[in-house]
Amino acid sequence: MRLTFPQISMYQFAGEWLPFVEPDELPMADRIANAKSILVKETGQDFGFDIRKWHEYLCANDDSYRWSNRHLSILKRIEQAEDNSIWQMAISSLRTQENAT
Repeated sequence: MRLTFPQISMYQFAGEWLPFVEPDELPMADRIANAKSILVKETGQDFGFDIRKWHEYLCANDDSYRWSNRHLSILKRIEQAEDNSIWQMAISSLRTQENAT
């Protein structure tokens, strides 16, 4: 599977473990935090942990994100993540940590 860097970050933001990027599976919250950090650094934007806003921004502003229409399968993965209680708990924990600082 060929993916661009923004696509990789968004899969990881959605909780996906990609062994070719992360040989040892990290806890989901760490994977999400790392993905967000990379996206902020690469785009200069910060949409917090709002995965849909990140997706919308990348669709509108990053040709490499839309490469090979992979962003369509990322949207399906986002929908799955939003229904996943483990992903939701990780996001809630990360938001709490972010607000505490």
